Amino acid sequence: LSILHSNKVTVAAWIKLLSYSGEYPRIVSKLGSYELIMYPVRAGEGRLEWDISNPNSVDTITTAANKLPLNTWTHVAATYDGSVSKIYINGMVVAEKQTAGNLQTNANPVLIGGLKEGRYFNGVLDDVKIYKTALSQSQIQELAGITPPVVPSPSLQPSLSPSPSITPSPVPSPNANVNLLINGNFEQANHLSNWTCQG
Repeated sequence: LSILHSNKVTVAAWIKLLSYSGEYPRIVSKLGSYELIMYPVRAGEGRLEWDISNPNSVDTITTAANKLPLNTWTHVAATYDGSVSKIYINGMVVAEKQTAGNLQTNANPVLIGGLKEGRYFNGVLDDVKIYKTALSQSQIQELAGITPPVVPSPSLQPSLSPSPSITPSPVPSPNANVNLLINGNFEQANHLSNWTCQG
C-alpha cells in the first residue's frame, strides 16, 4: 500500500490499557520503519514510545511524565513530518523531537496490537488509523473528539424602542359650536365665554 511508503506518517488509536505488563507491547508496528510502543521499563510503565527508523538510525522519543491510566479509554497519536516526531495524548502534544531523515521503506507488514512472535498489547484497541501524512494538532483533536473552544460573538445591545407617542385629545377651539340647554330649549353658542345662564 502507498500509505506504507511515505516520508510522513501519523498513527492514531483509542486504547484501554488493562495492565502495565509485557515486553515492549506494540500498539502499531511496521518493523524497520515506525512503531508506537508501550514503554515497559520499571518506574516508567504506562508511557508511550515512538520509534522512527531512517536508513542510518532509529530515533526514539518517549512520554517522560505522562503515565497512561489503567482501565480508561485514552486517545493516543504519533506523527512524523520528515523532520519532527511528536506524541499526543488526548489531543495534546506530550513529547517532541527533531528527527531528520527519510522513513525506511521495506516490505514488512503493518501489525496492530503485537508482533508475530508476541509482545502483545494487554488491553483493548479501537479506531486505529494510519495516515501517510503528519496530521496537525487540530486534526488529531478532531480524531480525539475534542472540540476547540468557541469564542462567543459580541452580544448586541438591544436598541431602545421609542416610547409610543401620545396623541392629545382635540381641544375644542374657541369658535366650536356648543349646544346648551337654556330654558328648556337647545341653543347654539358660537362663543361659550359670552353666554350666561338664565334661571
